Amino acid sequence: MALKSKERFYPEAIFDGFTDIDGMVVFFYRVNSLLDSSSAVLDVGCGRGACSENPVSSTPFSQVC
Repeated sequence: MALKSKERFYPEAIFDGFTDIDGMVVFFYRVNSLLDSSSAVLDVGCGRGACSENPVSSTPFSQVC
């Protein structure tokens, strides 16, 4: 089985689809640890949405978040 480029350069991506350099994963885990089922979150939309242009951030984890 031939590995995709991401899996070849970031072998940890084979297991869960995201890499160690994916900062969004760390961010969402941190936010998730601060919330409970009664929490409300306000997304103020800061930034220009550059993560949508990043092929690394199109992981299964970030798509769920």
